[in-house]
Amino acid sequence: MASSIFAFVSSDVKHPLGIKYFKLVLALTKGGKSNRLKTHKEVLLGQQMVNLTIWISLVFYLAAVAVLFLVVDDRKQYKTYRILWSLGCIFSLIHVFCAFHFVHDWDHQAAVKHTIIETERVIGLRFEYGIYFNYLFLLVWTIDCFVKEPNIWWSRLVHIYMLIIIISATVVFEDGLIRYIALAVLAILALVYYRYRSE
Repeated sequence: MASSIFAFVSSDVKHPLGIKYFKLVLALTKGGKSNRLKTHKEVLLGQQMVNLTIWISLVFYLAAVAVLFLVVDDRKQYKTYRILWSLGCIFSLIHVFCAFHFVHDWDHQAAVKHTIIETERVIGLRFEYGIYFNYLFLLVWTIDCFVKEPNIWWSRLVHIYMLIIIISATVVFEDGLIRYIALAVLAILALVYYRYRSE
């Protein structure tokens, strides 16, 4: 997934070794703790780790949501949901760790700069605080993992906010195949929800 939920990897990169990606890495590392351009192997490994971890996180997220609609037994539903939900959160945290380690050299300003560039490229607006919405996403998800019996309104707010961020990352900030896959998955999820509500 070229542009993750947290917009840490350039979304206009069609290949991990694309020139745009190397220009981005060079621009970010010059402003960060490292002044050397990453090697092909490092860029490829970093891109793969960032992409893989967020996709695993999203699979767990979708599986957890599906369990809410498809599993009838309340006890099994809750237990399975919490496991999948927590695993999704863990891989989301690993994703951010990978992004900062492989892409930004643990430089917060480099991550902020990249998010600004991506936001301006996609929506034409220079917005400096986009990364903090991503941090809030992680914070909300992490807190929810530790809430044993969440209030129904809290749960709804969590899912609405997370869905907005996920749609933004997979549909708004993406294009091509990833966007179509995201739209198809969201359509299936909406259908499952509709059928659940109709029963």
